[in-house]
Amino acid sequence: MHVRRTISFLFVAALIAGMVGCVSVKCDLTIASTVGGSVTIPGDGTSAYYEGEVVDLVATPDAGYRFVNWTGNVGTVVDVNAASTTVIVDGNYSITANFEEITPVQYNLSISGAAGGSVALPGEGTFTYDAGTVISLAATPATGYQFLNWTGDVGAIANVNAASTTVAMNGNYLISANFEEIPPDQYNLTVSSTAGGSIVTPGEGTFTYDEGEAVNLVATPDAGYQFVTWTGDVDSIENVENASTTIAMNGGCSITADFEPIPAMRHDLTVTSTGGGWVMTPGKGTFAYNAGTVVSLAAFPANGYRFVNWTGNVGTVFDVNAALTTITMNGDYSIRANFEPIAPSWHYLAITSTAGGSVTTPGEGTYICVAGTVVSLVANPASGCQFANWTGDVGTITNVNAASTTIAVTGDCSITANFEQIPSGQFGLTASSTTGGSVTVPGEGTFTYDAGMVISLTATPASGYQFVGWTGDVGTIGNVNASSTTITISGNYSIRANFSTESVSPPGIGYTATEAETLIIVLVNDERQQFGSSPLSEDPLLTSLAREHSTSMVVNGFFGHERYPGERSFDYGQPPGTIRGENLAMIPTRRTIPGDYLSLQEVCEWAVSAWMSSSGHRANILEPRYNKTGVGVSFSVGGDYLYITQIFEGPY
Repeated sequence: MHVRRTISFLFVAALIAGMVGCVSVKCDLTIASTVGGSVTIPGDGTSAYYEGEVVDLVATPDAGYRFVNWTGNVGTVVDVNAASTTVIVDGNYSITANFEEITPVQYNLSISGAAGGSVALPGEGTFTYDAGTVISLAATPATGYQFLNWTGDVGAIANVNAASTTVAMNGNYLISANFEEIPPDQYNLTVSSTAGGSIVTPGEGTFTYDEGEAVNLVATPDAGYQFVTWTGDVDSIENVENASTTIAMNGGCSITADFEPIPAMRHDLTVTSTGGGWVMTPGKGTFAYNAGTVVSLAAFPANGYRFVNWTGNVGTVFDVNAALTTITMNGDYSIRANFEPIAPSWHYLAITSTAGGSVTTPGEGTYICVAGTVVSLVANPASGCQFANWTGDVGTITNVNAASTTIAVTGDCSITANFEQIPSGQFGLTASSTTGGSVTVPGEGTFTYDAGMVISLTATPASGYQFVGWTGDVGTIGNVNASSTTITISGNYSIRANFSTESVSPPGIGYTATEAETLIIVLVNDERQQFGSSPLSEDPLLTSLAREHSTSMVVNGFFGHERYPGERSFDYGQPPGTIRGENLAMIPTRRTIPGDYLSLQEVCEWAVSAWMSSSGHRANILEPRYNKTGVGVSFSVGGDYLYITQIFEGPY
């Protein structure tokens, strides 16, 4: 069974094959928290870690609370009193983050009013507030009276002469509102404003003027707002639609300046593409953006095509010849991503073998290959025989003495796999390696040893690579995960040393590919745990295959489940009786290009949440039969995207 599903950046694959066990020493770490906060790293709940693994702990208090300490199995917690610390997982531990409520400092505000009015806000009497609270004050004069001022402990009052003002509670205060009779032939003008602006002339509050006096009014909007109109007792306002106008005081009146947000200017971006590729970001279609927005553009060619350029309204495109670039939305634009086919050249590859064996990969016969294709070669000796070498047009064969090697097809060529009989009582050991290193002891090729001999093996990675593990006939290898180990000769064996690229972070990114691989497994296991599936253990072979495919997608400029020449197949090394599944993701490392990079947590959570939003990917993550996994991460050229491969395996 092979399932493929497609959504935006993501694909899913699942295959059926056979089973092998993987034993890892893992311990459970159970995290809990009291009321008043939570453990944000690694989160509340139970997770499995390798024995001896150092796990970060971060406890975050809620507003009004503070962290106290860690309790429980805290013997290996570095600092039980620190909200951010670490724990060494040497056993099954249960720890709790403890929080307590912060008791605020409080002060009393005593308010009284004099004859001629009252205090409407917050009222009259004594009130208790938290320190630093800003309290609104509103004094209302009675008919025939006007507000005079505030007296008493007025040092923290914003304006002692304004009937509507505020006081900052930095101590215990006793204040009074004072009023006075309005002289004959005078009237009160009460001025206020809605959100989004203020009255700068005469200010906000209640003011007294002579009868018939023309009072200037000036309303000033905040940034992003505009003045709309004056409302209330506006009959004597000269122009209610002008922010700067006058009002004639023919009687007592109350007016309000109204403001509203300025509508953002929007522009349409229409994106299309020619055949031979697709626009991944923002996609194909018409999209609306606020004026001035910098929009990321990402065009990806299909297999056999290449990106040419962007055409159309490209005046604000940062680089029209770059597949990954940006456009600034200063108007309505229509742009197109253009692709063209890569014209291949073809060559013949003829493969034969002598008596004593056969070529199983790619098989024997004549093949037509695109120029530059790297073809895997595997020669299998018959019983009692051993591989000798490759002969013919062998100039581009990586190792003519290795039964498992590659050939770069740069012209028409014909090659032969040669075999020879193994002397009685002896067996052949064929050693080879993947790209990224070599077998330095005993070397690569086929070697003959007496039965029962213990042979040293040493795999040496090249610069920028790391050893992953031995595969093939590994039943008598001392440690398949050790680069230096031994093999006991009790038959004809063919083994391979596997390597993968080291985790290197592009400039500006503060995490490694290896750290991303680890966190993705943690997040996937968190999802499985929530839905009742057991956590997955990390498998070295699956990790090696996943890293190899993520690297292949970057190097070969594609995104999909197909395997390129020189890359091991999806079902490589899969034991009978097991099933496999594969999830892929291509996640941007930042929201906009150029722009700030996302954190490791943000990128990995983006990938896993996208998988969980897709039925096919979700089915792979939650499949209860899977018990082990491998994740491979590779940065795109320039570091703008993270290519992620996750392979699952479990009993059928």
